[in-house]
Amino acid sequence: MSKIFVAGLDYNTSEKTLNEAFGKYGTLVSTIIIKDRDSGKSRGFGFVEFDNPQSSRLAIDGMDQEYLDGRKITVDVAKEKPKSERRNDKTQGKGRDKPYNRREGKGHSTNR
Repeated sequence: MSKIFVAGLDYNTSEKTLNEAFGKYGTLVSTIIIKDRDSGKSRGFGFVEFDNPQSSRLAIDGMDQEYLDGRKITVDVAKEKPKSERRNDKTQGKGRDKPYNRREGKGHSTNR
């Protein structure tokens, strides 16, 4: 499987629209538009996953700098986030880099 990154999406672009635009390049495994966790609105980017790298390359070549829903999009190979930048399930709240340790009373807490 091969995942690509799609940026510059209109905030009203749907996953169905991504499926229609990218499906002509090969068999899609998944599409996702990243949404703000508070508002639920699109953050303007997403990911499309194909069943093989050849389809991903065709989609990148065919869709990069093209217009989708009136906006010029950027399409590229998705890059894995370094472990240091991934969300940790033990952290609490937005952007917190330290888990709250109840026993020791250290770290960040959203319950004050």
